[in-house]
Amino acid sequence: MAESLRGILWPPFKRSVPHLPQAYVEILEQTQWLSPDEIQEKQASQLRQLLKHAHATVPFYRKIMEEAGFNPEKIKQPADLRPLPLLKRGTLQTVGMQLQSTKPPQDHGPAQEHTTSGSVSMPVKVMKQRLMGHLWDAITIREHLWHGRDFSQGLVAIRNLKKSPFCLPHRHLLPDWGSPVNRMTKTGPSTLLSINVPVDQQLAWLQSIPFRYYLATYPSNLHELLVTSQGVNPALPGILGVRTLSETLDDQTRALCHTLWGHAIQDIYSCEEVGYMAIQCPNGSGYHTQDETILVEILDDQDQPSLPGQVGRVVVTPLHGFGMPLIRYEVGDFAEVGDRCPCGRGLGVIRRILGRVRNLVTMPDGSRFWPSGFDQVGKIKAIKQHRTIQTTAQNVEVQLVVRRPLTVEEEVETKELFKSILGHHFDVLLTYHDTLARSQSGKFEDFVSLIPAPNR
Repeated sequence: MAESLRGILWPPFKRSVPHLPQAYVEILEQTQWLSPDEIQEKQASQLRQLLKHAHATVPFYRKIMEEAGFNPEKIKQPADLRPLPLLKRGTLQTVGMQLQSTKPPQDHGPAQEHTTSGSVSMPVKVMKQRLMGHLWDAITIREHLWHGRDFSQGLVAIRNLKKSPFCLPHRHLLPDWGSPVNRMTKTGPSTLLSINVPVDQQLAWLQSIPFRYYLATYPSNLHELLVTSQGVNPALPGILGVRTLSETLDDQTRALCHTLWGHAIQDIYSCEEVGYMAIQCPNGSGYHTQDETILVEILDDQDQPSLPGQVGRVVVTPLHGFGMPLIRYEVGDFAEVGDRCPCGRGLGVIRRILGRVRNLVTMPDGSRFWPSGFDQVGKIKAIKQHRTIQTTAQNVEVQLVVRRPLTVEEEVETKELFKSILGHHFDVLLTYHDTLARSQSGKFEDFVSLIPAPNR
């Protein structure tokens, strides 16, 4: 009988199949139907292994556990992890490689450095062993299977391409979908385009693709494509489905995609540090946490679990990160807890993902809330693109790209509209730009606050 990988109790991955994504996917096909109680029991067994390893081989965690009087052997359920402090992003940046294990399991494969995009703040670096890559591959295939994609069709991605800021399409026509899918089955072709290509050229390129395809891109870029495609009928006759990633997806973009293109968006929630956190349920309206590979906590301001319907901070622990454990890592996002999903899967449920602390409006009294209603800006036809920067508790800068100069009346209307959207009579400064650049990672945020988050 094949021997299990060191420290891996759940899911029961074996040494004999470390490079076969299909074998992992078959295991995940079974585990998703366990009850929530069974899944939590299995998570606890894997957490014990991870925490014992961290205590034995990572001095940083040994000190933290001993100061908290924490015994990893006594983990009976995921909730038993709560006495341990949260790992903040700033701490991860400061201590860095001190979190690496002095004895990473050799059968988990070699380690590779991964660096976050650093869209606004300083990037962080983490080390992941090859096993983490295999699990990423398995969840990637799970997501394709959940949404019933036909592998014989095409796959198209418009995203950040690090090697070239402007990629001509004919240079990136590929024979298949690439890894990991091409290691499991034969697929149709795929092609890539840089997110930095102007959106009207993106749309023309999509219309010219000679095969039917599934589109993957960022929500902000999808929204621009949708707006640009209005009045074009059919806009994209070859499109089979739409998948979004890397940014927060809003309800307005979901509705617009369904109205204009006739497709429901399938969204993915992940980050570079830890991999997949949740993927959209193929049957229900929320997201399922990927409980076989990661423990996801959603906590309130008192660091207690948020209840269904409540919004809290996302805190995660990758269950197989033995090379560099990230225990109770606060990602920086907010999400709303969902009720048990009617699809029958026992995996946890996130109803919606709201974004990061920097996407919260800060009122003069210090209270914070999520802005909404930016879709109303579309009624001012001269405005092509916008981004709002909150600089102080009373001041915001609204950056605009316009089709023509605004009239005095339109400037007044624009200022009043943004005050209404932001829920306060802010001092609004309008600034005009030829273009609003994306971050180095290709992401775009329509609201960013420069006010530091309060310390907890």
